[in-house]
Amino acid sequence: MTTMNRLQKRVCSNCGQLCGPTQLYCPKCGFVLPDALTAEIKAEMADVDEHEHTQAQQAVNGADNADTPDSKKTTVAEVIPPTHKLASTGSQRVLAQPGTGYFHQHARLYLHHDSGRIIPVDVRTGTKILGRRGSAADGGTGDLRIVDLTDLGAVEYGVSRRHLQVTLSDDVIYAMDLGSTNGTFLNRERLTPDQPYVVRNRSVLQLGVLILRVQFA
Repeated sequence: MTTMNRLQKRVCSNCGQLCGPTQLYCPKCGFVLPDALTAEIKAEMADVDEHEHTQAQQAVNGADNADTPDSKKTTVAEVIPPTHKLASTGSQRVLAQPGTGYFHQHARLYLHHDSGRIIPVDVRTGTKILGRRGSAADGGTGDLRIVDLTDLGAVEYGVSRRHLQVTLSDDVIYAMDLGSTNGTFLNRERLTPDQPYVVRNRSVLQLGVLILRVQFA
C-alpha cells in the first residue's frame, strides 16, 4: 500500500473519525494525528520533546538555577522590582491562528517567545502561574507554581509577579488574569480579571506587552 493510500485511510485513534491525508488534528475531537508527519520530522520532534520535558521537570522541582554559576544565582537578599504601570498596554498587532482547544492525554504545553526561548508549563502537576519568582524575604514570592518570565524582560514589559493563572481541567487549558497591573490579552482580546478563558493551540498570549505563543505538543 502506498504512503498516500495509507494516509487517506487514517482513522483517529481517539474517536474513530476518518481523517484526511494532510490533517494534523482530528476534525471531530481535535486529537493529534502524529502519523501525518514523516519519520524524520517525528524523530526531530521526539528529540526536542525529550529536551524540553527535562527542562519542565527542572522547573517543577525548583532546579531552574541548577547549572547556573554561583555568581549568577539568585540570593534571598536580592530585591525583586515591583511591577510598574506601563504608559500603554493595548493589544499588540500579532498574527493569531488558534487551533484545537482539546488538550489530549499525552499533550504538553509550551510557550514560545520571539527570542527563540521555549518555556515548558507542566500543567499536569497542578495549576501554574505566569509571572516573576522571588523570595518572601525580598517582597517577592517563593511559590514554586510560578513560571518565572524574568529572563524574557518581564519587568520591562510590565509582567506582574502573579500575572496569569494556567489550569488544566477536563482536557482543556484555562487562563485567568489574577488582577495584574497591566492586564492580559488572549488573541488580542483583553481578559476580565478572575474569569477563566479557554486557551487553544497556537493562541497568542500577551502579558503586559510580553508576547508568548501557545503550543500543544
